[in-house]
Formats: sequence, C-alpha cells, structure tokens
Amino acid sequence: MAELSLAQERIYTQSLRPFFHPIASLDELKQLGRDEHGMQRVLAKELLGDRIVIADLEGQVVAMSGTCPHRGSALALGWVNREGTGVACRYHGFEWGPTGRICRIPALEAAGLPLPGGKNWRNDAYPTLVKYGLIWVCLEPEAKIPIMPVPESDDPSFIALPIAERVWEAGLGRTVEGSLDTYHFAFTHRGTIGDPTRPEAPKARVSLDGPFFYLEYDIHQPKNPTVTYDADATAGSDRPGFVTSHYQFWAAPNAIRMRKTSGKVRFSVLVAMCPESGRRTRLYRILYPGRDWAVDHEEFQRTQDLVQAEDREVVESARPWELRVDLDAELHAVMDRPTVAYRRWLASMGIEFL
Repeated sequence: MAELSLAQERIYTQSLRPFFHPIASLDELKQLGRDEHGMQRVLAKELLGDRIVIADLEGQVVAMSGTCPHRGSALALGWVNREGTGVACRYHGFEWGPTGRICRIPALEAAGLPLPGGKNWRNDAYPTLVKYGLIWVCLEPEAKIPIMPVPESDDPSFIALPIAERVWEAGLGRTVEGSLDTYHFAFTHRGTIGDPTRPEAPKARVSLDGPFFYLEYDIHQPKNPTVTYDADATAGSDRPGFVTSHYQFWAAPNAIRMRKTSGKVRFSVLVAMCPESGRRTRLYRILYPGRDWAVDHEEFQRTQDLVQAEDREVVESARPWELRVDLDAELHAVMDRPTVAYRRWLASMGIEFL
C-alpha cells in the first residue's frame, strides 16, 4: 500500500487548519518560569507542521507563529518583554504584540525613527481559547465547529483527574479511529477489557449530535474492578466473569469524548489530540470518574494508561499513516460500518484523506 507523498500530506494538514486544536496545557504555560536573564519564557509548540509560540500577554493567553517574519528565526528562543505586552525575538529584539502587530524595534528606537506602519509588519496571531485546562488554537480566523462540550467538567457528580499527556507516532485520523473501532477489544485489549473468546461485534448506532459524530453500543467485557465493574454490572451478560458495558462516543476530527456505564459504575474520558504533523499526534487525556464510584484514582489512571498503550502499539503500526476517504484503498468488513461512517463524516467536513 503506497505511502502518502509529502504533497499529499501537506494537503491533508492544510484541511485541518480551520479547527481548534489542543496545543498545550495551561499548567505547562504557567510553569515555564524565567530564563537566565530574568525574562519570562515563551512556550514553544508545533501544530500541523508549523512552529507556534504561546505567551501570556496583557493577561491573555496568546498564540502566534513561532517564526519571526523579519529573518525567520525561532521566537521560541525569545521572551516576553518586561511590560508583558509582546514577544521579543532573540535575533534583533523585534517585539510582536498580542494581535501580531510589531510593537518595538530597538534599533529604530535608538535611532529616533518611527515603527514601520505597513500592513505587512505583523506576525500571524491565531484565535486561542482555554478550556478544560487546555490551550486550544485555530490556525484560521474562524473554526468550522466549536470545541467539543464536556458536560462532566462542570458536573459535581464527576471528578476531573489530572491531565495525562502522551505522544503517538501516528496520524491524527488513525488515532481517533482507534477509539471509535467497535470490535477490536477482544484482541487489542485481551487481558484488560477484552477476551478473544468474545470476538462478536456489537450492534452500533451512529448519528450526529449537533456538529459532532455520535456512536453508541453495548458490549460484553471481562470484569475489571479498575475499569467498570460493580456487583450490579453483571445484568444482561450470559457468561460468568463478564459485564455488559454501555459505550457512548462523541467525536470531532481531533477529539473523543467517551462515556462508559457498567451497572452503577460510570466514567467519562476526554482525549483531545494535537496533530503536530501528519505523522505525529500529541494526546491530552482527562478522566472523569463518577464521584460515587469508590475506585482508587491512581490505579484507575494506571489501568487507563495500560489500555491506551495497547491501542497505541496497534495504531502506530498502521500504514499508510492516515485514513483515506477512498474506501477502495482498504478492505472493509460489515462490522466496520461505524468507522466507515466516521470517515465519510470527515470528508463532509472538508478533511482530505487522499
């Protein structure tokens, strides 16, 4: 199966620009500290192959191109100016304000000359939002859809656990589809939340919930006290040692919200994904266990780490790196209808998987 060319990969990454992507945690920005000269550092990130810097300017989280438009040096080497009003470039000290406009050129200032007033004297500044403890950036002036709502983040009956961060050497679409696949449990997760003796695919229901893709199904899984099990969860299962779990998924091109219910046990997960490039994805995961579920939260995190690592091993091995809208490019069994529907939804969003 042929790999995507660099030109094809560029088309794909360009199609992802008009979406809000989670690029960093707010804690990461707050913990940057100062450099050896006492200046506030800026946070360097990568999004869709582009360099980005994030800074707190005038009390506002700002994201702008990480490449200085003057001579192309990395603004990540620079700092926030003493007034907190701009990001200074280490090469010549040019300072770029919250909107991207040039706000200071020290050499011109020393010569008593005014700042240039042309429209080109600006850096690219991007729409930026802070939500769920994450910094979200859109590389276009307007996003096609809003950031996915996560009701559990405001629901006092759920607890938000600390953000877990991982990097997968995999394309964004493959990474999202790994969560939406309905019948990989028996083999990918054998010994944790799956068993090869129960390979049957659940009957999934697919629809749209507002601008987001929606999927739900019921599935029999091995009992696991640190995933979803209590004494009432055996209802509906036809084998000892198994429970019936109800899954609900809401999906965007770069995020998954999952709610899982087994008996009285319930929890939700937000996995927000940053496509750093066409072949590398940074994942931010927030677990929301129900407050009435007496589970050890550290053990719960470790179990989810294990399940995620099992997915990662498979997804990172997939070639080509990205999904394709051309459904003849891969084989599809009848059980793949939910993920085929997701691919078609992506195509309807203008995301080009060639």
